[in-house]
Amino acid sequence: MEISCYVKDYDQALYYNSNHGPTFDDDLDIYAKSGNNNMNSSNKKYNFIRCKQQSYEKKIRDTEDKFSIKDYEVFQILI
Repeated sequence: MEISCYVKDYDQALYYNSNHGPTFDDDLDIYAKSGNNNMNSSNKKYNFIRCKQQSYEKKIRDTEDKFSIKDYEVFQILI
């Protein structure tokens, strides 16, 4: 499934650091919570994933609940 949409808040739209997967504000937030046994490894378990429409014009998911993923891939970020 592909979702293309415009950004409403450019300052919050994209974030990444060593403890996070890609974070697109609250619209798609993927990260490893503290206490994760693999925080320093390259195979971190991203154990907190949620969606809540915030900085993008369209919802990524119909619900705002937490959910799990096996893997993720970001194909392209257009600026």
